[in-house]
Amino acid sequence: IVVLLCAIMAMPAWADSKKQAIDAQQILEKTNFEVGFGNADAPVVITEYSSFTCPYCKKFHSDIIARIMSSYIDTGKVSYIFRHFPLDIPALRASMLVHCLQDNEQKRQFIKLLFEKQTHWSTAENEQNFLTKTVSMAQDVGINTSFFKACAEDEDLEEQLLTFKAISGKVAHIRYTPTVFINGEKYGGERTLPLFVAALDEALKKAAAKKKNGAAASPE
Repeated sequence: IVVLLCAIMAMPAWADSKKQAIDAQQILEKTNFEVGFGNADAPVVITEYSSFTCPYCKKFHSDIIARIMSSYIDTGKVSYIFRHFPLDIPALRASMLVHCLQDNEQKRQFIKLLFEKQTHWSTAENEQNFLTKTVSMAQDVGINTSFFKACAEDEDLEEQLLTFKAISGKVAHIRYTPTVFINGEKYGGERTLPLFVAALDEALKKAAAKKKNGAAASPE
C-alpha cells in the first residue's frame, strides 16, 4: 500500500493536467520545515517538496540536484530549498530526524545520505529497526545521534510536521513528489538535466533583465 501510494503521488510533473493558480510569493516565503542550500539571496530559487521514501525524489536528487550543485548552487547563482512532504511513516520519521539536527551542514549531509541509502532504511520492518539503521548511517558520517530516539518519538514535532504538510499541500497544490518550483513558478517540464538547466538559465536571464530594468528606472 505504501509503495502504491508513493507511486501515485510521485507521478511525473507532466502527468498533472490540472491548472491551478499558485501564489509565487507564498512559495518563496521561508518556512520552519525546510533546509536551504547555497546563497539565500540568489536571484533564482529552486523549491522542492519532497518525500525521503519516494523513488522519483531520489532520482531527482541524483540526476538533477547533485549535478547542478557545483555549477549553480555552490557558485551562488541559484538557491535550493528542500521542503519536507513525507508520504508515509518512514519518510515522516526521517524528516523529523533531519529537522532535529542543529547544524545546517549536517542536515544537508543527512538529506543526501537518506536518498543515497533509501532502499536500506525505508524498508525497515518496524520503527525500532528504522532507528537502528538511521542511527548507524548517521554515525558513519560523524553525526551525533544521541537525540535520535527522542526526536523520532516526539509527538508534538510529528503533529507540527503533518500540519505543515497539510498546509503546503493546499497552498502549493501538491499532488505528487517531488513538486518543484523555480522562483515560485511550478516546473512542469520533464525532469531531465538538459531541460531543467535550460529552465534555470531562462530564470537567471529574466532575473538579470529585471534587475537591469529596475536599476535603469531608479532615480540618480
